[in-house]
Amino acid sequence: MKKLIVKTLLVAAIALSPAVGSAQEQKSLLDAIKERGKLIIGIAPDAPPHGSIGVDGIPVGFAPDLAKLVAEKLGVELDLEPVTQAVPTILRGDIDAIFGSTTPTRAREEVVDFTIVYNWDSVVPLVRNDESGDIHTYGSPKKVSTTKNNYAAELFKAAVPNGDVTFFEQYDDAVNALRAGQTNAVLLNKFSAIVYANRYKGELKVGDAFFKDPQAIVIRQNDSKWRNYLNWTLQELWANGKFAELYKKNYGYAPDFHIWSENGLQPGIVK
Repeated sequence: MKKLIVKTLLVAAIALSPAVGSAQEQKSLLDAIKERGKLIIGIAPDAPPHGSIGVDGIPVGFAPDLAKLVAEKLGVELDLEPVTQAVPTILRGDIDAIFGSTTPTRAREEVVDFTIVYNWDSVVPLVRNDESGDIHTYGSPKKVSTTKNNYAAELFKAAVPNGDVTFFEQYDDAVNALRAGQTNAVLLNKFSAIVYANRYKGELKVGDAFFKDPQAIVIRQNDSKWRNYLNWTLQELWANGKFAELYKKNYGYAPDFHIWSENGLQPGIVK
């Protein structure tokens, strides 16, 4: 009987020990980035002022500016890649992180990880001037559009069960469909909606916000060393004022939220 107990305990110990090639032994992206001398960051090509492609083809906005500071701290080159599908891109391993406007939903966190929330925005409908800007007043089926995998579509369907959602690869295409009368609204973040409304003044307007949207940087799962580095860097940039400086430069006003907690930064972050 004693031998049987020992054998059972031994089997249990083997079962609980980390397997070869497990996530615990996987090289952190932080180490890989330093070895290659390059940081590869995905940014949204059509979400101004958070991130977009300038007239010269170079990415511009808050996210590209923030990525530059992270690369400078790492002492490596920066490669900015336009990305429209954040989660699939991370799963393929093409990108080290996505500095986008992705909402950390439960479904997404089953396949990727997120940093602390680094931006807050409101989800709104961008509509034509003759349309209602309140989705809750839509009594009849309404056709709206947004980009693929945008969580705003689920929010809209919850508010307007008989509504119809059309998906586009980029917001520019969705906005053009709206202007052509093919849809009643485009669901997107307020920051970007304001940019489009200003671009097509007298034609489009920003509707009423129907969701407060937390946004975080997307990274691969189970790489706590890389996630911690980004979390601490975000807080350090907040503490030294560079985060707010970049934010005001791109958005036109200082951030009206807090990094990590409204009560302060994470203990141990050097101010």
